[in-house]
Amino acid sequence: MYSEIRSISLGVNIISMFIILILCINQMYEKDVYKAMKETWHLLTLCLMFLIVCVAIFKIRLFFEELFYINLHYNGNFVSVVKATLNFNVPSWVVFAITIVAFVMLVMHSNFSMIQIMQLNPFATLLAIAFSILLFYTINITECRATTVATIFSTGLNPGTAMASSYFYGYLKIILPASGGIERAGILNALEKFESKNNVPVPVKKLFILIPSSSYIPPDLKEISNNWLEYVQPLETIAIDRAGVKNRTYHNTIYKFRSNGPNKAGKSYYLATEGATPLKTFLEVQDNSHRYAALYREFNREIIKSFYTTLQNLLNDNPDCKDYCELVYYEDTKGGERTNPAHILQDRIDKYMSDQIIKIKDFK
Repeated sequence: MYSEIRSISLGVNIISMFIILILCINQMYEKDVYKAMKETWHLLTLCLMFLIVCVAIFKIRLFFEELFYINLHYNGNFVSVVKATLNFNVPSWVVFAITIVAFVMLVMHSNFSMIQIMQLNPFATLLAIAFSILLFYTINITECRATTVATIFSTGLNPGTAMASSYFYGYLKIILPASGGIERAGILNALEKFESKNNVPVPVKKLFILIPSSSYIPPDLKEISNNWLEYVQPLETIAIDRAGVKNRTYHNTIYKFRSNGPNKAGKSYYLATEGATPLKTFLEVQDNSHRYAALYREFNREIIKSFYTTLQNLLNDNPDCKDYCELVYYEDTKGGERTNPAHILQDRIDKYMSDQIIKIKDFK
């Protein structure tokens, strides 16, 4: 529907520009059509050149602004910042080329006087400015990756926020809390039952949700952890009636890993962890010939970060959930090497246990 509205808008803009151009020529007309058209062209050239300078200033300002986020949004890649801010679409390059050539030819003219041309007919000058602004709007001259990202993600209405909201209210809000709304055990009780039944400790009674930057989450987490993460067993199943489905089931999974690596002596860590399932679906959409697949691939990084930040905000805003869930966002590869999420999980658990010891000492 948006593309249809955009097509209508484009047609209206072209008709409007044509009408403004005719009015401008009419204002310059003094019994010589050729002279009126030539002076209109000169006037348009000056107005377009002035706006091109303004656009250039805007792009340079945008470039320096994005440099502040080079590590956060561009992985420290300077070339990516240049491409994201100083690039133009094809129609813009065409307008640039024609305008600059026309301006150079105008300047080389022996009788060139910018003030004289613009003062020749004030109303025609206003019409030329209106034409230039409408032309630049039509070709979307400020379009670049940085402005597109700002437009899409500043409103909060994007795939990342939609996935996070659906995931939270359709899944986490059901399996995390110990009570509320419906009868359920909650992740805390499920982990305590697992400890009691198997006589093994779960040091951090939370659900750790992996959010890799690439969206790739395999069926078994040992694949992305170099066999560090070992499947143990599922937690107690929660069954509720939901959206017409009777006894719909939800359950989580216990994994373990050793502090020194697989098949080595060391401390064993038990924890409930899994990948964020909406990202798995999101990656499958990108891998198929979906009409928006190319767009999703292009903005994959921004969508996943939006998913992560939105989900974290939802958890923070819900006291019955935030203490039972830990989001683990990480870059899949760093310096050409694959990141092992088991190492990140180990650091999180060690830090949490250290903080708990400090709290106990402070309490005493």
